[in-house]
Amino acid sequence: MINYKVNVDLGNNFTKQNLAKYNLGKYKVPFCTIFVQDKNPDGAAGKVLTNLINIILDQTEENDLDAMLLCRKIRRFMRITSIKSE
Repeated sequence: MINYKVNVDLGNNFTKQNLAKYNLGKYKVPFCTIFVQDKNPDGAAGKVLTNLINIILDQTEENDLDAMLLCRKIRRFMRITSIKSE
């Protein structure tokens, strides 16, 4: 497993105002740096996306339509600005 430093851009105004009601931990700022371990850079980017979506879904009720739509928007608009191995 390789350590990766992943820079994430959640600065899109469309998702930023919707994220305010969730406790996102390390994802709380629009431009954040996340450290993950994975075999390759694509897996590291996927792990970051999956972790963020799981944090949101864990804080919502089952079948919450707003949360599901927000997760879909995140999948579409979240940008990985850089990935570097550490």
